Amino acid sequence: MRHVKVILIVTAFVILSLSESSLADGVWYWFATCGGPIMKLELRLDKELLFDASFPLCQASRDSIASQGAKGRMDFVLKAPRAISWEGYHDHDKSSKGDLIEVNFWLAGSDPDQLAIGASFADVKRILMNGLHLASPYKRSETEMAKGLVVITYILQEKQETRKLPNH
Repeated sequence: MRHVKVILIVTAFVILSLSESSLADGVWYWFATCGGPIMKLELRLDKELLFDASFPLCQASRDSIASQGAKGRMDFVLKAPRAISWEGYHDHDKSSKGDLIEVNFWLAGSDPDQLAIGASFADVKRILMNGLHLASPYKRSETEMAKGLVVITYILQEKQETRKLPNH
């Protein structure tokens, strides 16, 4: 019984240490400016670029002013260049060539090592796919949302240029 108590105490200590470490390191936010790196997000179908955007990242504590970027969204409509087969969200859906698809990206969560970017694809009738792309601020990440439809993120620029105000 004494061994169980020791194991529980050690486990609690490790969990608390990890939590404190996560808070000290901060988590990643997008569309927040603090001099962090610039991330590029691409949406590709069969390697053809359909959409791209760049945005600043900031690593800060959850209660920091830099967390204001958590509310950023990217919304756009794309015209399907070919039929797309959607699997894994519903039993099976298919978009035809020329269908208009609304695409939404948002910050679904973050921690010290990655950002969880929510991705939603819908036509006028229904949501075709709702998923997550795990983006790393340290390396290239890819997630296939449907066959051939890939979300890619990578760091475009390590640090933002800081502008100095002229002396008056």
